[in-house]
Amino acid sequence: MKKLLLLLLSSMFVLTTLAAPKIEKDEIDDFTGDRRIYTSWVRYGTALGGRNGNLDQLQIRFETVNNRVFMRCIIVEDNSLSIRKGNELMIKMNNGKIITCSAIDTDLGSPWGNVSGFRNYFIYQVRYEIGDINEILNGLIEKIRFYGTSTYTDRDVHKANDIYKAAKILKERLSLYYNMNKITEKSESEKAELDSLLNIKY
Repeated sequence: MKKLLLLLLSSMFVLTTLAAPKIEKDEIDDFTGDRRIYTSWVRYGTALGGRNGNLDQLQIRFETVNNRVFMRCIIVEDNSLSIRKGNELMIKMNNGKIITCSAIDTDLGSPWGNVSGFRNYFIYQVRYEIGDINEILNGLIEKIRFYGTSTYTDRDVHKANDIYKAAKILKERLSLYYNMNKITEKSESEKAELDSLLNIKY
């Protein structure tokens, strides 16, 4: 019985660890030299408008390109949404604060399968630039409003803690690189100072 309990606890720990937000990718682009960091996806919801579906209602991950921070979202909605570059995203926090950011991509939607009853639904995947990631970390996301060309759709957020954790680990990674750069800058300045002292002419 104890062995079975330990096995169950171990399995739960592994599943929890696998599901926990993490840094999925951290790399330097071979062509541009940009540092790109992506978190894993936070996914939830298997129902679409009360119907049975097999695609998550909302998927979110955080990304950075150098010092620019983005929130990439995937949603399923009907074909009237059509998200274009510049369309707003409004984030309602549990402390009442509203954060507004803009789409940097255009996505007119890709047809979502050929399942009967879902032919008018489309997948939208768009990045939104977040000015300051600390705003996301000042509370938990409660609701998100996606604006399209002529309409909008709202999504309740059910995994706010996981989204918070994803934003937090991204900030921690950015802080790590920031501190490393500061150390490098300090070392170089100290070296320059030392070089100038050694090159003093009498």
